Amino acid sequence: MKVNKKYIYFFVIVSVIIALLYSISTHSEWEQLFEIANNKRMENKKMKSNDISQYMYQYPSKELGIKKSQLSYLKSPLDSQNNSFPVEQRTIKKEEAISDIHFLFQVLKYSYAGYSYFGGDKIWKKAKNNIIDAINSYEQGIDISELQQLILEEMSFVQDGHFTINSLSPLKRYHFYYSEKYEVQKDSDGYYIKLDNGNWYIESINNDSNIGFYIKPSMNRNGELCDYIGFLSTENNINALKVVVRAKEESKELFLALSRSNNQEASMTKEDNDVYHYSEINKIPIFTIRSFEANDNLAQFMNSANQAKNQDVIILDIRGNYGGQDIAPFTWFQNFTGQSPSTETTNIRLANLINNYVTKLAVKNIDYQSLSKEFKQQYKKELKIADCKENKWHITREKKKFVNNKTKVFVLMDNKVASSGENFIRYLDTLENVVFVGTNSSGSYLSLKSIQCTLPYSQITITYGDSISIINDYVEGKGFEPDVWIGGSDSLERVINFISKK
Repeated sequence: MKVNKKYIYFFVIVSVIIALLYSISTHSEWEQLFEIANNKRMENKKMKSNDISQYMYQYPSKELGIKKSQLSYLKSPLDSQNNSFPVEQRTIKKEEAISDIHFLFQVLKYSYAGYSYFGGDKIWKKAKNNIIDAINSYEQGIDISELQQLILEEMSFVQDGHFTINSLSPLKRYHFYYSEKYEVQKDSDGYYIKLDNGNWYIESINNDSNIGFYIKPSMNRNGELCDYIGFLSTENNINALKVVVRAKEESKELFLALSRSNNQEASMTKEDNDVYHYSEINKIPIFTIRSFEANDNLAQFMNSANQAKNQDVIILDIRGNYGGQDIAPFTWFQNFTGQSPSTETTNIRLANLINNYVTKLAVKNIDYQSLSKEFKQQYKKELKIADCKENKWHITREKKKFVNNKTKVFVLMDNKVASSGENFIRYLDTLENVVFVGTNSSGSYLSLKSIQCTLPYSQITITYGDSISIINDYVEGKGFEPDVWIGGSDSLERVINFISKK
């Protein structure tokens, strides 16, 4: 059978065109993603001109605020072998409980940097009086677990992820709810979904006409960029969403089942026992770091930046990284870029008599010789501040410095990334060619975990910070948001598919 050469040429040309169009399509997705991310990274937002003096309580310069003998109930969390505090099942006298509450509110007034930030005297006194009134309603004594619950409930106004009562936090956290049933598209007429072989335009979501609020840039299982419906909420159980759509004269109500991101288990794998490990999939380097607490693997992680900076593309998997110390992410950034990170932040530090006492306790736990040059300077600065014999506030302002970078970096994050893990996000946010993928972070960044106070009678332990950081458009409990939203456990697989299409 003789084949017409014209048909052969035709099929060859068509095949070449299809291959070319596919290449252009996937290339444009790649370029589009990094262009959007880079524009976002390079935004030079000015710090809000808040009057930060409103957050700085004015203390008498030489006043300790508590009895000198009560300093023994204060220490640095670094001194604790175990920061988990199970509640004792015992009862204490009403007078003892009330004494603990008086001490607690006095020590927080004179050492918690967020005291004025969260309302000052009026709000704190009201909470204190409510707790004491509740204690007085008991006939004789009060169980410690009930006292703990009273404190938690009355201190719900303290929205600070590092403020804990026996390791429990009153912070309201935002959860990511999403549906991947329909990919959402947009044209000049609005947002629409494909339904019954036609375009159905979204009129409202949960009776809200602000459709854009619910549309999140995402990536499907094939590694293709798309948009899905998703949103953040502090509610614990939202099962479905009502979506009203229209096509010409016809209107429909759709009820979409929602999933809630809960990435803790998804973040941890059998290979993560060593906290840090390196792997490759399809020759794509993957650097996984689950914690910045002191451990034998941190040095490997910090040095891995020297390998990472020579790659065309890498994946940094920091899902589940609840934090620890800043030295590891700081040093990684230095090794990767040759520069120190600089983020847009205003820090307010309460360096008064109580906190300086705790600082001196904390520095005893630090191995000075193992510190880098920058951290040795910080160590000396801390000692100098702690030697001050009067109550002072220290204000530090830092401007964002954007750093050029050729390596394409995908950062996998989730709602378990907290504290210094979030600091790593902030460092990477100053870097060119970085795309964050996953869900919002934990939102535990406002203060530090720098002071631990144990109440004398109940032995309830309160942990809190001696400084607060003011950041534009940041909400504690909501955290930092990704560029690409993926609520499930397969963000790594989707990113691998996306990269493999390049």
